[in-house]
Amino acid sequence: MKLNSKISLVLVAALLGWMMTVQFTSINRPKLESSPAGDTLQLTTELKQETERQQFLRSQIREIEQKIADLQSQKGNQSQLVRTLAEELERVKNQAGMSEVKGSGIIVTIEDDFDLIAVKNPEELDMNRRSLGDYLYRVVNYLKGNEAKAIVVNNHRIVSFSSVRTIDSNNLQVNTVMVSPDKIIIKAVGNVEQMKVGMSIFPPSFAEMGKKFTVQEVGDGSLVIPPYDDDSVQYEYAHPEGEKKL
Repeated sequence: MKLNSKISLVLVAALLGWMMTVQFTSINRPKLESSPAGDTLQLTTELKQETERQQFLRSQIREIEQKIADLQSQKGNQSQLVRTLAEELERVKNQAGMSEVKGSGIIVTIEDDFDLIAVKNPEELDMNRRSLGDYLYRVVNYLKGNEAKAIVVNNHRIVSFSSVRTIDSNNLQVNTVMVSPDKIIIKAVGNVEQMKVGMSIFPPSFAEMGKKFTVQEVGDGSLVIPPYDDDSVQYEYAHPEGEKKL
């Protein structure tokens, strides 16, 4: 094998290792600010971090794809190695949330229960609903801790740099996109029985917010989890300055 080919393979292996390390980081916990100025600053900071990390991760995927294309153009006994690297690239893209996945899993639906709302004190209900983002964060973490391999919240893929936060009692934000808190649908592919056990503790907490918490099992392998959505990052407050900045 030529020296430059060896160097290319070392670079590919190093990039794959780095990306695997990035993807094992936990989801950033949402933080709530008490003042409008603080909230705007928090939004700006989170958006900048998410934008730059997304761009950096995608640049690494493109670089690995180019390395594989270069190796594929060469002749000799490298064909098996190329196939191995291509398979590893696909695995990393799946773990990075950049590819659609399909399998068995569960669908968690969290929606307003008007019978519960009718018997709740309005002020207490409003206060409890301000914790919605924190509890959704807990739901996602419990899913991950119970062998979920891919998760979406209202069709927004949860990846290592995702955020879930409550803006106020009537506004929820997932991956910097505003979504309605009236009905939230979380889909997760993974160990169905384990995930169901993890979800069993949450109905009472969401009932305090006037919400019904139900879990539906999809055991036939037909549950589809879409990839991370490029359009979910808005560039209103910050723009990426370069692909290789964190």
